[in-house]
Amino acid sequence: MNKAIIDTSVLLMPPGRLAEAIADFDAALRITPRQGASLYARGLAKIRKGSLTSGRADIAAARAVQPGVQDEFERFGLRP
Repeated sequence: MNKAIIDTSVLLMPPGRLAEAIADFDAALRITPRQGASLYARGLAKIRKGSLTSGRADIAAARAVQPGVQDEFERFGLRP
């Protein structure tokens, strides 16, 4: 279930749907709080929405729990 939520949220990240994406990542993180991909993707969405401090905190937390998570996202062109 977590992977499906993440996959859907990445697709919802166009600027007009960032709030939906963040809500999906929040749901994924309630299920698995230390899930690096969800933290990282939520951080990207928050940064794109203008919440720089909170987004950067999510990205830092993602890196702490899943080293290499940034590389995985960058392979798909997803960067902060």
